[in-house]
Amino acid sequence: MHIDIELDPSLGERLFAVAEQQGQSASALIAQALQAWLAERSAWPAAVANFEGIPDAPRFEALRDAMPAPTDDPLA
Repeated sequence: MHIDIELDPSLGERLFAVAEQQGQSASALIAQALQAWLAERSAWPAAVANFEGIPDAPRFEALRDAMPAPTDDPLA
């Protein structure tokens, strides 16, 4: 996909300098940076990703039989 963007001249100069240092195109560096940025924002926060549950909490399945049956079908 082709996308045109406008950069501040100093940012563009820094981009091309880093691209030359790393032997990559500016387009490749922008794509890598965008992939990293999107991955960071689409990942679960560490507090959620590392959550192991509450040891003493009963499992939902254990409480299912105690739940009353619905009186009306909400999808009917």
